[in-house]
Amino acid sequence: MKVSDLAQQLGGELIGDGDVQVHGVSPVDAVKPGHVTLAENEQFFAKAEASDAAAIVVSLPVDQSRKPLIRVRKTTLALAKMLAIFHPAQKPEPGVHPTAFVGAGVDLGGGVHIGPNAVVRDGATIGDRVVIHSGTVVGSDGFGYALDGATRVKIPQVGTVVIEDDVEIGANVAIDRSTLGATVIKRGTKIDNLVQIAHNVVIGENTVVCGLVGISGSVTIGDNVTLAGQVGMADHVTIGSNATIGAQSGVTKDLEGGKYYLGSPAVPIGLASRQYAVWANLPELSRRVRELEKQLEELKRRSTQSR
Repeated sequence: MKVSDLAQQLGGELIGDGDVQVHGVSPVDAVKPGHVTLAENEQFFAKAEASDAAAIVVSLPVDQSRKPLIRVRKTTLALAKMLAIFHPAQKPEPGVHPTAFVGAGVDLGGGVHIGPNAVVRDGATIGDRVVIHSGTVVGSDGFGYALDGATRVKIPQVGTVVIEDDVEIGANVAIDRSTLGATVIKRGTKIDNLVQIAHNVVIGENTVVCGLVGISGSVTIGDNVTLAGQVGMADHVTIGSNATIGAQSGVTKDLEGGKYYLGSPAVPIGLASRQYAVWANLPELSRRVRELEKQLEELKRRSTQSR
């Protein structure tokens, strides 16, 4: 396609020859001839200019180049659009793979794909255009026990799982049925591989749950939340809409929406950054404290001798 046509599809500003043909997208460190590449900083721009790229997508305030430029506001979004243009997504075909298990009374919406060796237990409700990848289990028993003296008595998990429209669930995810009521994954949410979602969890619309996240029972998560890799969440906490929880954070209490959190326990990122700065200096601070303690002991000793 012409660079001018690509610029139009990306909603970007064309600088240079729009008639140049491009037929793919490559990373800046390994650009193939005839491909477009991205440059989000000056270092990458220099590499792109010296490469075999036919055109460069930039978010920098540059106006001149020996190659055609497409200036966009956000290169990551431009990359997503270009990959969709040059590598159209091959969506899984609707249907249930022969090796998958779907229990009795499961309500499947239209266009659902259930991959190899996936399990959907009895009584679950799956909305339209849901994709469940290989090895995932929907409706496994929730993890609940009550102490009777020294014995743990299992609490029967008799609820259901409701997965709304346009949800995609990665491989080897476990979504537990609720104790009572329903575990709910709302419309448009995307769940990565190897995620644990416990009983009675409610996840809002268009939320992203990255790999190795663990969500304990009765957690409520708002809309448009991002849980980065390996986030762990204590039970019964609430996360407000539009929050982002950074990788490996531990959520132990309710968190307000619209903010970025990091750390364990998770705190707003500004506070987390100050904490990390202190922790990095702990060895030096410890050494200084020991020196001050020695000086204090010496002053005490001299004071005692002078009496």
